[in-house]
Amino acid sequence: MKKNKTFCGFSKDEIKENLEDIILLVNEPRYICRKCARVSNTGDRLCKPVAMGK
Repeated sequence: MKKNKTFCGFSKDEIKENLEDIILLVNEPRYICRKCARVSNTGDRLCKPVAMGK
């Protein structure tokens, strides 16, 4: 999986090819994207990440 690509930029085929890696990146989300509402463990995979409070 390309390291710098955000989830917003993934095509359907890329999602299928990298599904196991993506699952690891979203299993304990700490960030949410203000643009698309996707979540991730780290902010580097989101276009406009915001830390989620607990």
